[in-house]
Amino acid sequence: MRKPVGAPTPPYLLIAIFVVLAGIIVTTASVLYARQQRQMKELRYKDLQSIAELLTSRIAQWRGARTMAAQSAALACAEVYAAVPSSASRTDGLLRTVLRAYVGPQEHVAVHFLDRRAASVVHADSGPCPVESVRGDSPRLHEWARALALSAMQQRSAAWSGLRANRPGGYCLDVAVPVAGPTGETLGAVILSVEVSQGLFRLADGWQAPTNSMQALLIMPADGAMVRLRSGAVPRHTGRRSPEPLDERDVMVVQAVNGRTGHLRGPVPQSAEAYGHIAPVPGSDWLVLVREDANESNEPARAFGGLWITIVLSCVAAAFAALVAIWRNQRAREYRRLYESEVEQLRAEREAFESRSRLELIMNTIPQRVFWKDRESRYLGCNRPFAMDAGYQNPDDLIGRDDYAMSWKENADAYRRDDQTVMQSGEPKVGYVEPQIRTDGTFSWLRTSKVPLRDPDGKVTGVLGTYEDITAMVQAEEALEQKNRELTGVLSAVSHDLRTPLVSLTGYTGEVRTGLEELRSALTGVPLPPDVADRIREILDRTMPSDLAIIAANAERMNKLLSGVLTISRIGRMELTIETLRMNDLVGEVAASHLRRAQELGASIEVGNLPNCRGDAVQITRVFDNLLSNGLKYLDPSRPGRIRITGQVQQGNAVYCVEDNGIGIRPEDQERVFELFQRAGQPSAEGEGLGLTTVRTIVTRHGGRVWVESSPGEGSRFYVRLPRRADDARAENRSKTANSGPGSGPRTDR
Repeated sequence: MRKPVGAPTPPYLLIAIFVVLAGIIVTTASVLYARQQRQMKELRYKDLQSIAELLTSRIAQWRGARTMAAQSAALACAEVYAAVPSSASRTDGLLRTVLRAYVGPQEHVAVHFLDRRAASVVHADSGPCPVESVRGDSPRLHEWARALALSAMQQRSAAWSGLRANRPGGYCLDVAVPVAGPTGETLGAVILSVEVSQGLFRLADGWQAPTNSMQALLIMPADGAMVRLRSGAVPRHTGRRSPEPLDERDVMVVQAVNGRTGHLRGPVPQSAEAYGHIAPVPGSDWLVLVREDANESNEPARAFGGLWITIVLSCVAAAFAALVAIWRNQRAREYRRLYESEVEQLRAEREAFESRSRLELIMNTIPQRVFWKDRESRYLGCNRPFAMDAGYQNPDDLIGRDDYAMSWKENADAYRRDDQTVMQSGEPKVGYVEPQIRTDGTFSWLRTSKVPLRDPDGKVTGVLGTYEDITAMVQAEEALEQKNRELTGVLSAVSHDLRTPLVSLTGYTGEVRTGLEELRSALTGVPLPPDVADRIREILDRTMPSDLAIIAANAERMNKLLSGVLTISRIGRMELTIETLRMNDLVGEVAASHLRRAQELGASIEVGNLPNCRGDAVQITRVFDNLLSNGLKYLDPSRPGRIRITGQVQQGNAVYCVEDNGIGIRPEDQERVFELFQRAGQPSAEGEGLGLTTVRTIVTRHGGRVWVESSPGEGSRFYVRLPRRADDARAENRSKTANSGPGSGPRTDR
């Protein structure tokens, strides 16, 4: 039945391709967008880091400048001490004059000179930021000032005070440096007070913040205070910068106080999330925190994200349009292909129908019966001759049946065993003879072959069988066998009838020889004429003995011929005992029996490694005995003789070769050497010409073949092919056939 051609298949593949392409585009865009986001975020962090490092650098420079000013004042005080003689009284006026030079510029509001005991000696100030309290002419230092001076003198380096308020809205920082004498001894210390409200706190006003939310905080952990150097909420150059306590709610400030530096991210009081960078101020415990709102920082990235979305949607739309165009083109080609497929399918169906019809015609015409079964030995089909043998007109009537439903159900078990053997072994069983009972009850003989059926994967799925009716051939063989038996009987009778006068002839020949001796004795001493005596002597001494020898030799030759013919006739009807033969042992024994004769002829016999075969041991021994005798008989006397026996396996058969280096056989004589009474074109050779005939008879009965290859003057090679498996030995089947018949019952070896 023709399979209908359907409509074009839906574009599942194109849909899958579109989904994959869209996924690739979206994934690629997402990866690129995420990478771009990371890069932009890294740039923002680098910007924050640059600003923080710029501020820390400016603050460090500011501190360094004030430290240098204090050191300059200390150096000036040391020069005053060095210039005034030690015996002269040090006047405070000279020191005050020196110190006043450092009050006023660069936000310096006061400068003090203290002696070794950190007691105030001279001070100069501009008024707003005194570091001491004065009661009359006895100034008294604040304790923190005395401690700062002592620390600078002990460390012999600059020491900074904490942030302190000196007036409303005003804050000071103090730096103390030691004053060293000419010999390096400590003379005292100078404390320089600096107003920071309009200087240090305004360092961030000189640059443009990249975002409105940008904040720059100067954190002073030791003072527990922080100063907003830059705040997005305060315009540039406006407002007052005042220290304020550290905000414990500010996560970034807390992390800075705890020693965190570098990039950080987290919530702040003014924003849910911010990016920041903490940088330490060199030479101090101060920290600079620069941060900005994450939403404002990510605004360019969000704008770029919209561009990415537009690009992605454009790519997806372009891919969709391209795939739609491809699908339309593909659908047009598919419609054309479907049309061509429909036409081709109709043509193929017509050709298949014609081919099937021809095959059915051939199968129903050939004389062989053909059938095939499944693994359960149920018939799947057959040709018409087989169906008619089974009693059916239509081969389809046998489908699903087994041999138990046929007229030969008595043989069904044997047939099923053969089927299973072929299917389980996977090897064919070819050309074996078996019986069959027809639907009319008559008995017939079949030559059957069975091979395994396999699927495309090589798995056995059933068995295919063929057979042909060889009843006429079997009957002819039986008739021939009967004629052979009759001929053997005739030969036996003729041999007996010929042997009787032959025995008499042989006996009377002896009597004549005895009579000649008696006649010769009787004539001794009898006077005879010379010519008569010579004639009688010639007859008695030469003519008669020669004739009698010829008669005896011919009688002996006739006796051997009769024995040879009887032997060949017996071989043709002798029952064979088929078994596996160990040819190395069998041929070795045959070669040993000819060894003495070979040594007398100066020849050697070599036996190679021979494969085993199936056959009758007695008759196969005679085969190789005759071949060895034949090889020794026709050796070339001009060179040392050599006979080699080798063997090999070819296509499941054992092939043996008996090779000699004798005189060889002419091409025109190579086929006649196996005929009766032929001696390979050597009429004068010894023997009766029966040996090779016997060889061919035995080998043929074993289902084998014998042939010769020879070159005159070089030697001959006689080949013998014998079966290696039991079911290949046709002699066994033939012997059973000869001994079986309708009266002996059917054989069930199918």
